[in-house]
Amino acid sequence: MRLWYDFHNPPDVNVLSPILGELKEHESIVTTRRFSDLERLLDRRSISYQVVGGHQGRSMLAKAAGTGLRTARLAATLPSFDVSIASLGLPSVAAARLRGRPAVAFLDGDLVTSNLRTSAPLVSRLLVPRAFDDRVLARFRLTSRTVRYSGYKEQIAASTYEPDPHFLDELPFSDYVLIRGEALEAEYVPRGSTTIVPELLRRFEHVKANVLFLPRYPAEQRYATGWENVHIPAGPVNGLDAAYHARAVLTGSGTLAREASVLGVPAASFFPGSTLLSVDRDMIARGWFIHSRDPDELVRHALTAERRPFRREDCRKVLSEVVHSLRDCLSEFTAG
Repeated sequence: MRLWYDFHNPPDVNVLSPILGELKEHESIVTTRRFSDLERLLDRRSISYQVVGGHQGRSMLAKAAGTGLRTARLAATLPSFDVSIASLGLPSVAAARLRGRPAVAFLDGDLVTSNLRTSAPLVSRLLVPRAFDDRVLARFRLTSRTVRYSGYKEQIAASTYEPDPHFLDELPFSDYVLIRGEALEAEYVPRGSTTIVPELLRRFEHVKANVLFLPRYPAEQRYATGWENVHIPAGPVNGLDAAYHARAVLTGSGTLAREASVLGVPAASFFPGSTLLSVDRDMIARGWFIHSRDPDELVRHALTAERRPFRREDCRKVLSEVVHSLRDCLSEFTAG
């Protein structure tokens, strides 16, 4: 079979790459969009790809236009394929269905978004962690098309991870806290939300702690101006390496906190919304990371929380389970 993988957001690189490697008995086509460091991250993994479309900003009108245009371009320009595999998103799902092909998608975010509303009717199979909210699946009539897996998608990402022993060679310090800001342009972030990153940087300067800052948007680089203890990498970095070598990880969204937690690194999310994903609540209940918008609490956690062991074998079990489920899906599509 020929499988089409669409890498839509930076976390897809860590999650889909191990799956692509495990399903190497099949041919593959890879697409991405011009957004953040996606191209350079794929280059670092020596994955060949085609760029189709880009990021349209926070405006809902611009997002809708960009999504429609990218979907049309994908459907019109892709070579033949048998099944699409991607994180749940309208461009990959709709393009696959327009081409008469089944669409398999991953989703761990059970907040109701326009992406979920528009993509749910079209997806053929949806892979979700066991912590995913049943009510969301039932609301969008996805229950019969859903395959659950144990653990978290961040364990898939960490399943083939080996720490880069030279990662710290590129930094001006070896002991640091990793900070990534809120995704203020994302639909799932409440309108009017503000960032607490500048306040966090002030707190860490006061306690003389180094910060590796990964701006989410170019405008965020100004937050680091004037702080000698804050370093912004000149190019893209492997988020898993950045998290693994950190003393602690503080992030305005959940993905990096979950990745750090899987690696055993103390982590905290300062997501500005009042409703957290089920996977976040599940990890918090396990004591793997905390959620707070209080800068003082976040700094205390970063400086005092203890590291846990990185249980790589658990991650590999999750990858094996997911790949087994994907092979079942592919066999079912072939038989159908």
